Amino acid sequence: MKDFFKITGLVSLAIIVLIALAFGMGLLNLQSYKFFAPKYENVRREVFENTQSYVEGKRQEALKYYKEYNSTTDEQERKAIEMVVVQSFANFDDSLLAPEIYNFVKEMKNK
Repeated sequence: MKDFFKITGLVSLAIIVLIALAFGMGLLNLQSYKFFAPKYENVRREVFENTQSYVEGKRQEALKYYKEYNSTTDEQERKAIEMVVVQSFANFDDSLLAPEIYNFVKEMKNK
């Protein structure tokens, strides 16, 4: 009978230790996720920003704003286009644009 209580106690202790270990591993996993997830997302964003489709889309967008800006004489509309260009191309590598469009975007940013 004494051995039965000893074995039952050891099994109960082992189950408690396994549960605590699983809980601890879960917390450890959350901590590692908290550390690595932002870095993973930054890499994904950087890869996306260097894709051909993203760069081509930005080139087309810049060309559209360039044509709109040059076709209007309304100063308020020009100011609105300027603000959109500044916000839209704030984190974009301007050197990927054609020279004329590059100068336009640079001029809008420097106003």
